[in-house]
Order: sequence, then C-alpha cells, then structure tokens
Amino acid sequence: MSFVQTPLQLGILRFLLGAADGALLPAVQTLLVYNSSNQIAGRIFSYNQSFRDIGNVTGPLIGAAVSANYGFRAVFCVTALVVLINAVYTGAEPAP
Repeated sequence: MSFVQTPLQLGILRFLLGAADGALLPAVQTLLVYNSSNQIAGRIFSYNQSFRDIGNVTGPLIGAAVSANYGFRAVFCVTALVVLINAVYTGAEPAP
C-alpha cells in the first residue's frame, strides 16, 4: 500500500484487506478450537483476544511515530517488514 498513487487506490486496497481479515479471523478461531482441548479452550481464546487487542493499541502508536519521523508511506513498509519477519519465523518453526 505504500506504492498507491491515489486515495481511491488506497481505499480499494484497504477494503480488500478488511475482507481478508474478515475471512481470516473465523478461520483462526476454528483452528484454535480444533487444536486445543476443552479444558484450555477458554484460556487460548482469551490469549488470542488479548494479543489482538494489544496489537490494536500499540500498532497505531508505533505507526504514528513512524509516520511522524519518516512519512506516511514508511508505515506500510514497516508493517510489511513485520509481516515478513513473522512469516519467516512461523515458516521456520517445525510442524507438531
């Protein structure tokens, strides 16, 4: 999204990102149910919600700092870097 040229392009891409998140979150919750026992399912769901909420608070704070220092486009580049690091980390982890 750091390469868009118009607000319309940004709006369309953000809409698509929202649709992808809307499809991803129920799938994540389903995976949590299938991969956890009934005794710890509540704890696992609370961890999921807590970390998501922490990200919802800290993400805009970090994004504002990056935007103030390096510009608005840099926010998307930093976000892409974080996602890439996460993908490499989870891809390197052995399957159970």
